Amino acid sequence: MTKISQRQLQQAVEADIITSAQAQNMIALWQDQIDESPTFSFSHILYYLGGLVAIAAVTLFFNLGWQYYKGLGLVTLCGVFSVVGWGVARFLMQRQFMLPAGISFTFVICLTPLAVFGIQHMLGLWPEKVVYSDYHRDVKWYWVYMELATLLVGALVLYIYRFPFMVMPIAVTLWYFSLDATVLFIEDSNWDIRKRTSMLVGFFMVVAALVIDYRSSREKDFAFWLYIVGGLTFWGGLSLMESDSEWSKFLYCMTNFVLVVIGAVIRRRIFVILGGLGVFGYLGHLAFDVFKDTWFFPISLTILGMGIVLVGIVWQKREAQFVQWLMLRCPAGIQTWLHKIQ
Repeated sequence: MTKISQRQLQQAVEADIITSAQAQNMIALWQDQIDESPTFSFSHILYYLGGLVAIAAVTLFFNLGWQYYKGLGLVTLCGVFSVVGWGVARFLMQRQFMLPAGISFTFVICLTPLAVFGIQHMLGLWPEKVVYSDYHRDVKWYWVYMELATLLVGALVLYIYRFPFMVMPIAVTLWYFSLDATVLFIEDSNWDIRKRTSMLVGFFMVVAALVIDYRSSREKDFAFWLYIVGGLTFWGGLSLMESDSEWSKFLYCMTNFVLVVIGAVIRRRIFVILGGLGVFGYLGHLAFDVFKDTWFFPISLTILGMGIVLVGIVWQKREAQFVQWLMLRCPAGIQTWLHKIQ
């Protein structure tokens, strides 16, 4: 969906498409949605920067603190942080600062694994050498309790307060859980199994995001973080696959090309970026491995690149006609779905 700025509305007024009063009414109608939607404004950058710093403090960078607070102290500390975070979120909601309120609720969700770790440590269920910082590095079966609790709390808070940013820790925890659960059920799971698991879980995350995209409006983009985490998980697992077959590598390139097309159709840049990286990776393989001593390969690649640019120019000029032509040849259900998510 294209975003319309105030400058574009003013241009419409100057072109006598709409009146000045209509433009002001549109701005007033959309103002609340604009305030809630993430943009690249300085205030929103500060919101996310501050929120991510606080979240990182209790997740990625909480390394030796548990040794000083131990189990009960750690649970108490998480309880205090949760009450403060929840109170700040409610305070911001009452004053219509929805975006930072959602970040504050997300901070509370991110405290869950640390609190569960403290409870288990207090009950003597953890070996002394196990530290919380390993949660983000090591794939172990005993993290699943923390992950299940995080998913439960995240789903509950998301059900009560519907803020899209809350999906971020839920999506990341789903990825963690898929890897740790694999170790739990398959004792001799190797690196290859984990890569396949990541690819499969990422695929289902993307499918879930598509379903959410279809069932919800774009005013609050609940599918965004599922697309990000799911896309990265799927593409990462796919890209780490190793094969000596050139056909497999070519299939990898074609899969990435399909990701680019999908990203263009559903207007999700993450797939375009990941697919583009995959295609460039395959071209690098051709340049440095397959055709490393062939003089005409760089020339052929240059011609191909210029051809792609030409296709882009033609696409920009005739995108609407092509999309309409494609829509008319899709089943009615797919047409409705594509109109819904664009």
